[in-house]
Amino acid sequence: MELNVNAQNKINPNLNGMRILLAEDDDLNILILQKILSGWNAIISVAKNGLNALERVKDEPFEMIIMDIKMPVMDGLTASKEIRLLDSMIPIIALTSDKSPEIKAEFAEIEICELMYKPINQDLLYQLIRRCLLRKAIFSLS
Repeated sequence: MELNVNAQNKINPNLNGMRILLAEDDDLNILILQKILSGWNAIISVAKNGLNALERVKDEPFEMIIMDIKMPVMDGLTASKEIRLLDSMIPIIALTSDKSPEIKAEFAEIEICELMYKPINQDLLYQLIRRCLLRKAIFSLS
């Protein structure tokens, strides 16, 4: 991951081919996130429900997961718990519009890296991705 600064002193994020699993069932959110992440040079795979996300993690290597909480077949919370059993180190950013304290507590229990509220803010998303990767790097050194 690197940051480039253009002539207007605007930061241009670059995820350098990072493989990200996007688990989201809403087509508009998928389109928005694909546009943002591919613009940052990420390689995005999409899972339309939690069960599909779990199967993809079993079969493919990902460096990060962006997981919607409310999805059909298997919700994001359940999928994240199952993924943690397979890979305790992969950063997961949870997406939700639910701002209740209970949701924060549930995700803290399963060590979700970050929680992002919808609608999607691309500057905040990049900050969260950077924070998650930094935590993973620090944790892997210890």
